[in-house]
Amino acid sequence: MQLVSDCIVAMISFLFFYLVILLFFSLIYQILGVELGLGFHGDYDYEQLDVFTAFYIHAFRNSIGDLSTPSYDYWLEMNDNGQEHAIFMIYIIWFFWLVNILFFTVLLLNFLIAVIS
Repeated sequence: MQLVSDCIVAMISFLFFYLVILLFFSLIYQILGVELGLGFHGDYDYEQLDVFTAFYIHAFRNSIGDLSTPSYDYWLEMNDNGQEHAIFMIYIIWFFWLVNILFFTVLLLNFLIAVIS
C-alpha cells in the first residue's frame, strides 16, 4: 500500500507540471496566431468549444503523440502583403511546435516513467 501512495504523490506533482506546461504551450499558440486546422474529413475538430479550451486540447493532443502541424494562414497572408516580419513569425511558430513535441515526448514522458518506477 505504501508503494501505491508513493506513486500517487509522485503523479500529483508530475500532473501539476504537465498541466502548467500545457497551459504555457496553449497560450503560446494563441499569442503567435496559430490556427486550429480542419480534421481529415474537412470538419473542425473543436466546434463547440471556446478558443482557450480548443487550444488547450490541441496542445494536449500534441503532447500525447496525436501530432498536428500548426496552421498559420494569417501569417502567410501577411507575407503576401509585404510584411517582412511574417516569415520570422512562421519560424517562431515552428520552433515552439518543435519544442512542444520534443519537450513532451522526450522529457516529460520519460520523467513519468522514472517517477513511476
